[in-house]
Amino acid sequence: MKLGKTALDYIDSVCSAIRSERVRTEFREELSDHMEHKVAKLMEEGFSQDCAEWEAAARMGAAAVISGRLNRIHRPHPLVFLKYVCLGITCFLGFSNIYPYFEALLSASHMDGSTSILYDGSGGIVMADTGSAVIGGVDGPTTTYITSRPNTLLLLFLVFAAITLCLFLLPKIRRPNTGLRP
Repeated sequence: MKLGKTALDYIDSVCSAIRSERVRTEFREELSDHMEHKVAKLMEEGFSQDCAEWEAAARMGAAAVISGRLNRIHRPHPLVFLKYVCLGITCFLGFSNIYPYFEALLSASHMDGSTSILYDGSGGIVMADTGSAVIGGVDGPTTTYITSRPNTLLLLFLVFAAITLCLFLLPKIRRPNTGLRP
């Protein structure tokens, strides 16, 4: 049986106020099934299809009440905020790990002894203002470019990347039974 405009409008008004997209799609199917059965039963009692749809919608209740109850039952998991915070921290740490390499590529002028290189006076090590060093030789600075940054940021990035990956993928792997369908 194909539902008419009245029933479809009622289903749309209920489902449009449901916040969770997954619950919205599952509930739309279930509500459509219930509506079809109620309309068919009312049509057997002698109602026309349009009147049966109006009566079925009235018996189911107000759309705002139904969607409000579903929103209270199916609240977003408390970890939803946490997973987006972890995603932001992971992006920041990823950028923090990549930035020195881009800085080294963009500041190749430090390699040729430009004004931003500070000489320590002993002739052994030449310090750049970026926290990197150029090792000096007998005939001047060599082309070796050393960065002296700890791997702590890389370790933090890997930890947060793993946590973020778990927070985003676990709900997709292990979907809870919502009780809407057996």
